[in-house]
Amino acid sequence: MKEADVHGRAEEALRSCLGEVPFLTIESLRPAPAGEEGGEPDFIAELGDAGERSRLVVEAKANGQPHFARSAAQQLRRYLGDEEYGVLIAPYVSERSASILSEEGIGFVDLAGNCHLCFNRLYVRREGRENPFSESRELKSLLPRRPAACFARF
Repeated sequence: MKEADVHGRAEEALRSCLGEVPFLTIESLRPAPAGEEGGEPDFIAELGDAGERSRLVVEAKANGQPHFARSAAQQLRRYLGDEEYGVLIAPYVSERSASILSEEGIGFVDLAGNCHLCFNRLYVRREGRENPFSESRELKSLLPRRPAACFARF
């Protein structure tokens, strides 16, 4: 899946995760103001919660594997201000990636329907949904292919 596809589905995924919380409303979800390349998050979400406001800083990535999750967590930490919460949106976030994000204090929402968000007084966790985006790839050898050799004893 391409990053542009994840961006296109990010709002739907976030609304799906937070839509089950009866006292919470997503007041706005907008692209971050344009800055220098790589210097701004992808989205800013403003949430309303019984008179309180929360702000989510969202980064959408095409891959949620542990290496990419760790990198996204570090990137989000650079963007976060006081009273803001970082969220990674990816096609699928594995248990290992979820653990890495949790250790960093970053939440996630994946396009499979899993999520983990913990900020202010809110805790939302949905897990156990399988990865619908898994791809099976042919294994390739790092060594060049050589013709088979024939040996015979006379």
